[in-house]
Formats: sequence, C-alpha cells, structure tokens
Amino acid sequence: MRMNTAFRPMQALGTMLCIRGGQFLQPPTTMFHRCASICDSAAGVQAGRALTLVCGTNRSMESFMKRLIGNFGWRIAVMMGVNYLLIKGLMMSVLGLIRLSYCKKTLGINGTQCQTMQAIAQTPWAIKGAFGVVSDAYPLFGYHKASYIIVSACMGTVAFFALATADNISVTVAATLLFAANFQIAVADLLCEGRYAALMQEKPHTGSTMVSYVWGCFQIGSLVAAMFVGPVADHYNPQVRFISNCVPWLGCVAD
Repeated sequence: MRMNTAFRPMQALGTMLCIRGGQFLQPPTTMFHRCASICDSAAGVQAGRALTLVCGTNRSMESFMKRLIGNFGWRIAVMMGVNYLLIKGLMMSVLGLIRLSYCKKTLGINGTQCQTMQAIAQTPWAIKGAFGVVSDAYPLFGYHKASYIIVSACMGTVAFFALATADNISVTVAATLLFAANFQIAVADLLCEGRYAALMQEKPHTGSTMVSYVWGCFQIGSLVAAMFVGPVADHYNPQVRFISNCVPWLGCVAD
C-alpha cells in the first residue's frame, strides 16, 4: 500500500529517533537536518505538481481559444465575450445582487413594494421570445440583430445613468428604469444566443466549444460582480454601482 507523502517525513524522523539505552543513535542536529531535507523534497514534489497543473491549464486554455477563433472567428469570440462576460455576467448579476440594498437605502420601500418593482423589472425576460420573433420578421435598418442590440444598449445606458444620478425618484420610475436596463440585457442575450446557435448548426464538428466559452464568460462575470457588490453596497450608496453600467457595451455588435 502506498503511503501518503505527508507522512513520510514523520516516518523518517521516527526511524532516526530510535533509542537504545536512553541514547540517540544519531545527533539531534543531524536528525533534524535530514528530516528538513525530506520535508523540502516533499514540498518540492508538491510544488512541481502544482506548476505542472498550472502550465497544463494554460496550454489547454490556449488550445481552446485557438480552436474557438479558428472555427468561429475573432469577431464572434469578442461579441460573445463582451455579451456574456460584461452584459449578462456582470451587469445582470449586479442588478440582482444590489436590488435589496437599493430598495432599502435609496428608495426606502418595504419588501412588498420591492418585490412588485422586481416583478416589473424582470418582465423583459418573460417576453424575450417575442423580441426574437420581431427581430426575425422585421429587420431594423437592414439588420436583424445588430440594430436591435444597439437600440437596446442605448436604452439601457440611459436607464443606468438615471439610476446612478437621479435622487428621490418614485418606485414607479425606478421600476421603469430597471425594466429598460433588463430590456438591454435580455435582448442582447437572446440575439447572441440565436447567432451562436446558427453558427453551431452550420459547424456541428465544433461540438460544445462555443457553449463552454459562453458559460465560462458568464460565470466569471458573475463571480466578479459577487466579489465587489457587497462591500460597495455596505459602505456607499448603491447608486454608485450603477455608474459603471452607464457605458454602452456596443462592442457586442460585431455581427
């Protein structure tokens, strides 16, 4: 049976500490030096394994990105990265995480009113399918997706700017602005989903490369939002957090 590496230094120390007649077989200094060298070698093995894992991960990520860009092109990679890392991952997570603090500190409303406002704000996600039908049937300025994403991004930018700067707004106005903010995220999410689904259907040999990339970007954006939304909401007015969302993420329009 193979022994765990963590116990090998202790085994060696026990072997060297054999006592006969109350006398150490070896001087204590020698024993501890040998034990330290064994510990160092064990730590070196663990460090080597960790370094190998990191290097292997970097090589895997590099190979993954080369395969993604080779199959879909850098424009699609940038469009999906911006949409799912910054828009759906970061912005949508911020809206969800800061909601309670915004209701209590900024609007000063109770839980019932907050839930009602949230239901209104989330309506774009419930009617997202209708946006897809409209965009497919009626191209805007000659484009089925890009023009709709630009219009929704402008609406969301105005909404986030108003949420970040307006003081003493009513619950109705706040719900309307949050509706427009969610409208931007929902439209961008839907149309980008349609875009990469069509590409995956054209290139079935790519497998789940695009899906893995999309969900990886989304999880990273959500993690970043969760790391700083709490401290910002605790120490500052929650409106401060809407300022960074005022940037119109039009980089997703690489179609």
